Amino acid sequence: MKRLFIAIPFIATRETLDELNELKYQFRRDSISWVKPENLHFTLQFLGNTKEETIPVVSEILQKTTQDFSKTTGLIKGLNYFSQKGYPKVIYSETKGISQLEEMATRINTAIEPMGYSPDHKKFKSHLTFGRIKELNDVIHFKRIIEAFKEKPFQKFDISEVILFQSILTQEGPIYKPLEKFDLK
Repeated sequence: MKRLFIAIPFIATRETLDELNELKYQFRRDSISWVKPENLHFTLQFLGNTKEETIPVVSEILQKTTQDFSKTTGLIKGLNYFSQKGYPKVIYSETKGISQLEEMATRINTAIEPMGYSPDHKKFKSHLTFGRIKELNDVIHFKRIIEAFKEKPFQKFDISEVILFQSILTQEGPIYKPLEKFDLK
């Protein structure tokens, strides 16, 4: 079994990395697991544990599904957070100007559902996760910082491929190994 997900890679600019370092400094008293720069990505579908013999079928579906989409450019802008029971759990930036991400995620989800993958019933929200919150020392301080970055444009980025990744969990954090790449037209 391999733990898989389908995503679009994101390459952060030096300026974006500097902004992230500033955020890390602002939240230095909090317990936040920050995503390593080389692991930044836009998740289209999390597959979870997948049998090895199923991977070629998933690849074939991705090849067919992604061929209808073109390369494009978008923007990540602002900071926000997902919460669980009212408590902030994930810090992210929203994507702007890339409506095809939602359509791509929906098509992939629909295409692989007959294989037994459960569809995510939440509405797809295109975002770039920066960190997962374990514990905040001061929620008001956290919300104040997030609000200060609410409209901050981080960077433009290109979407040119979709990747089927294997997530290998280690004590130092996950390693994302590309299994197959699907170029957009």
